[in-house]
Amino acid sequence: MMHREEIPLYNNDTALPKLTVGEVITGLWHRNKYLVIRKIGEGANGCVYLVAQQSQQVALKLGRDANAISLEYRHLQIVEKQIRHVLIGPQAFELDDCELERKRWSFFTMNYVHGETIDRFLSRNGVSFAPFCLMRCLRSVHALHEIGYSFGDSKPANILIDPSTFQVSFVDFAGMTRFDHAIKEFTGLYDRAFWGIGARKAEPLYDFIALALIIVFSVAPITKEQERTLLTFSQSQRKKWLVQHLTRHQQSATSLFHLIEKILLADPPLTPESALAQGASLLQEQATAKKSSKKKKTRTHIPLLVQSLLVTAGLCVVCMSVLFIWLLR
Repeated sequence: MMHREEIPLYNNDTALPKLTVGEVITGLWHRNKYLVIRKIGEGANGCVYLVAQQSQQVALKLGRDANAISLEYRHLQIVEKQIRHVLIGPQAFELDDCELERKRWSFFTMNYVHGETIDRFLSRNGVSFAPFCLMRCLRSVHALHEIGYSFGDSKPANILIDPSTFQVSFVDFAGMTRFDHAIKEFTGLYDRAFWGIGARKAEPLYDFIALALIIVFSVAPITKEQERTLLTFSQSQRKKWLVQHLTRHQQSATSLFHLIEKILLADPPLTPESALAQGASLLQEQATAKKSSKKKKTRTHIPLLVQSLLVTAGLCVVCMSVLFIWLLR
């Protein structure tokens, strides 16, 4: 048995060990034990597992890079202390190391965030929920911007929506980056530099554009083959393709796509404040349209109800008349 100080630190060339259901992970320093229930997901920096600690279920992120795991843990602490009331994300619990396959691996635990990915939610519920989702996301990252950070790696897998409460939560804060620094973690389809519409630099508009692209490809998805084709295009060709894609799908939600087009392509660029204001107007417009639709339905139903009552009353009179005549006989 090796002593703790003799356990070699892994390097990035070492494959991350796969945890099996029922396996117990023990922290080297805090000595807490975690029973693996199932794998939740995997990203560039590591794997996330649902685990049980005594009677509580939590999420455990096992990382490839000790520094990256420590940094993400600190990011979660910053969010929790400063803007947790606005930006809903995991609450960090414990940072520790464990020994697996005779190497030391870093991990941290956090509360398990329930929900389905934003693209799956919109696919199931339809485009009418898209303005709501977009505004919730914009407001959340705007709170992060106010303390000088960009979320960075926005993608559908990192935004969860609780189908019962409609609570929008952000997960995976590994890409959280201070303003004016280079974005190091990104996903091509949602990265503005990929489309040739801006630099890969941490600032409010970087996040807003990423979120707008998430909505676009959630309500108007493309195939894997189309994604591969886009990789062969130049930035100018991709930008032209994106404009055509927006135009093709505008009829499904005209006001929504107009706002998205402004966020993506406005020259000069749309300010975050303007995007939030226009998004709020879009939600108000949608709410007004729903109220108007309900009133029209009510007006239509009232005459039909009156007609039904009159017909019923007429039938009753006829029946009573027939019965009266029969009794007289």
